[in-house]
Amino acid sequence: MNQTGMPSRRVWTALIEVCDRLRENAFLAQSAKQTELLLSLTGRQQKILKTVHTLTLSRPEGIPLKELAETLSLSPGTTSEAVENMVRAGTLQRSICASDRRAVRIRLSESGRKIITVGQERLDHLTEVFLQDLSPEEKQQLLQLLERFAGHLQVLIASSASSHT
Repeated sequence: MNQTGMPSRRVWTALIEVCDRLRENAFLAQSAKQTELLLSLTGRQQKILKTVHTLTLSRPEGIPLKELAETLSLSPGTTSEAVENMVRAGTLQRSICASDRRAVRIRLSESGRKIITVGQERLDHLTEVFLQDLSPEEKQQLLQLLERFAGHLQVLIASSASSHT
C-alpha cells in the first residue's frame, strides 16, 4: 500500500490493462499481414514508428537519424540498429539527404503509414466507446488525472536518470 491507501500494483495493473486492451483491439482493424508485422515490433520500435510519424508530419522528406535518436533519448547506435530492423521489416524507409550525402533521413513506408492511420482510427473509436458512459465532468477529470500522473512520472524518471549520471 502507498500513502493514499491504494495498492500501487492495482493502479499499474489497471493502466496496463487499459493500454493492452486498446492496443489489442486496434489490431483487429488491421489486415492479418499488418497485424503480424505490428506484433513483431518491439515496444521501442512501436515508439520509433509513432515518433517518426509525428516528426515527419511537417517534413515528409524525412528526419535525420540523429534527430530521431535525440528525440527518443537513445544512442545513435541503438536508434540505427532499430531503424535498420524496421527498414527490413518494411515499416520505415531510409534515404540519403540530397544536400548532405553523409546524412540519412528516415520516414514511414507505405506499410508504416497504413499501420499508423488504421491503428489511430481504431484507437479513436475505442476511446469514444470507452468514454461514452462518462459524464463530461468525469471525462475531464479522468484526463486531468492521467495528465497529472504522466507529468509526475516524467519528473520522477528525469530525476532518477540524472541521479544515475
